[in-house]
Amino acid sequence: MKMSDNISSYIIAFVVLFLGFQVQTFLIYPVESLLRPDDYVNFASLVFIPHGIKIILVMLIGPIVWPVIYLAHLISGLIYSGDFTTSLFTSGFGTFAVVVPAVLLNASLKRSIWAAPVFYRDINISIIWTYISLSVMGSFFNSLLNAMYFGIHDLLLPYLYFSGDVFGSLVVFVILLSVVRPILMKIKIL
Repeated sequence: MKMSDNISSYIIAFVVLFLGFQVQTFLIYPVESLLRPDDYVNFASLVFIPHGIKIILVMLIGPIVWPVIYLAHLISGLIYSGDFTTSLFTSGFGTFAVVVPAVLLNASLKRSIWAAPVFYRDINISIIWTYISLSVMGSFFNSLLNAMYFGIHDLLLPYLYFSGDVFGSLVVFVILLSVVRPILMKIKIL
């Protein structure tokens, strides 16, 4: 792969993830705030779409995409909250949460830790199970790190982070398979 291919992949990844954060911020959060009475509604979603997008990016490009994930998360956090310190930490948590499971998967399969899990040519693995595994493990890391940062006053916050990341990942996967994939096949990209 040429360097220009990598740069264009990173730009596309950034734009897709950034748009996912904007959908989350300006569509999903406002709808949830109308439906949920809890104190965490402004920063812990029941359906967190960006988590699923980050998992897809790590699977297709590899953990090497971490700077793109971090930057999209940081910029979106600054736009949404305006709090630099919180955005700095939560962006790091969100990036760590999706990159570390992929690095561990690659290391356990004795391949480059930066390899894209679904495109590695020597080992044939299930895309669905890989996606689910990375999503659940990433959700677990993210829920713990954010709950520690914001303070665990009850068990609702870690549960909201975990379930929101998992449900968001499922929504992204369903959209990818039922909407995006048929379009890409129709225009002969897949």
